[in-house]
Amino acid sequence: MKTTLLLIGSLVIIHCSSFAQGLYINFEQPDTSLTIDTTLSGNIWQIGSPHKVFFDSAYSGTKAIVTDTVNPYPVNNHSEFVVKYHSQNPLYWMYYEYNFSFWHKFDTDSMKDKCSIEISHNEGNNWTNVIDDSIINFIPHYFNTFYSQNIKGFSGNSEGWKLSSLLWSPCRGQIADTLIWFKFVFNSDSIQTNKEGWMIDDISLQQNICEEIGRASCRE
Repeated sequence: MKTTLLLIGSLVIIHCSSFAQGLYINFEQPDTSLTIDTTLSGNIWQIGSPHKVFFDSAYSGTKAIVTDTVNPYPVNNHSEFVVKYHSQNPLYWMYYEYNFSFWHKFDTDSMKDKCSIEISHNEGNNWTNVIDDSIINFIPHYFNTFYSQNIKGFSGNSEGWKLSSLLWSPCRGQIADTLIWFKFVFNSDSIQTNKEGWMIDDISLQQNICEEIGRASCRE
């Protein structure tokens, strides 16, 4: 899956093997890795077939998770769901590479209504925006950042399906985090725009095992 990597500064080659373990949520059947907080007042995340103009179908299959499958999102809304990942077989003597990815569409009032992702390393006791996480130095792909109310994430119109991902490289991820929670958060302001919100499908976290050959010395 990844090409061989030569780390300068020490004669070492690290080879990242193909997918070893992780999670995959396609919303076609229930998955215990995902939780929608039904106690949160006004939480509009729904799993089902979308019936909107821009959100007209799932990326794969017939179902996705959507900020309401039929109606535009309301004003002053805060909605969230959590994806929990726990590695059942941590191999501390190896280097790890993780790739967290998802397909999504968004349609919001640009720079005002926002879609963001937070991360917790302690089972939800503390949350940090993934862009600001100090424990893991993510390598983001298609993570548009904006600073409306100091929250970084997605806003505006995606103009179709987009694949976004976060990568932990072998060097930056020497300490394998075996318990990671991701929270998908949607927020709207007090102005009604009748836009469709956020739709997500095919959430995946791949844990690749990087086997060390020789003596490793990773540097920034």
